[in-house]
Amino acid sequence: MRDYQRKKNNPYLLPHNLYMQVKYLIRDYDRIKSEYHDIVDIDGISLSDVPIRAGVGDPTARKAEKADRLFDQLTAIEQALIKVPPEYRKGVFDEARYGGGFPIDAAISTYKYWKHRFLYYVAEQLKFV
Repeated sequence: MRDYQRKKNNPYLLPHNLYMQVKYLIRDYDRIKSEYHDIVDIDGISLSDVPIRAGVGDPTARKAEKADRLFDQLTAIEQALIKVPPEYRKGVFDEARYGGGFPIDAAISTYKYWKHRFLYYVAEQLKFV
């Protein structure tokens, strides 16, 4: 199914490149979440994945910056999801993450309505809009 934004009378219209950026950020939610938990997991701290040049830089600070960026992305997605009504959250979130269509418990137009607002809210939380 083609994924596009309605252009007429849409106050939640995002520029195409920003729309795709937010869409793929949401599709990357599971990886972001696992990577964040790997970084902040005290028992599993490993600096082997951070490139270190000979005596230059602070790998702990870089890891903290990365964890902070990942945390901001996760909270932006989760805060935007709260704005979607509870009865549509799972369907909207699953379709935004995995694709494949919406559940059949409501009209597709209703799910699309909330999906596009969800994407807009994520962009708003990340201060892209």
